[in-house]
Amino acid sequence: IQDPTSRAPDDDRLGGSLTFRFACPVTVLQVTMVDIDDENVGTIMCYDENDIKLASVPIPNEGESSVNKLPVVVASVSTMRIALRSSGAVARIKIRVASPGGLTAAPIQEAVATSSPTVKKTTSPSVGLSSLSPTT
Repeated sequence: IQDPTSRAPDDDRLGGSLTFRFACPVTVLQVTMVDIDDENVGTIMCYDENDIKLASVPIPNEGESSVNKLPVVVASVSTMRIALRSSGAVARIKIRVASPGGLTAAPIQEAVATSSPTVKKTTSPSVGLSSLSPTT
């Protein structure tokens, strides 16, 4: 989460939250967090289409300039909220979307952090974030 007082890239020491709303339910496989360096870090929360919390994953303190791939592995996620109580960033989110008919799983897709959020598909069906809304 960008420090609003800085023009250069700099994470906000006060944290904030990021909310990801998926266009269809997904399985969240992994979230890669970077630069988590405070004891009171935060939580990844996954919700279904009725806003019922499916899981809550604590974000561990890994130190300055760290990269931490957190296994989440939660199915039927419509909304994911990442709440940070201090500085840090989300570098990557790996998801899986059920294929039409729900018989087999589609290839893993990754949302990669850039200045404009994008979805990187490993192959076929298209899915995206219906909205990406950083909030503080």
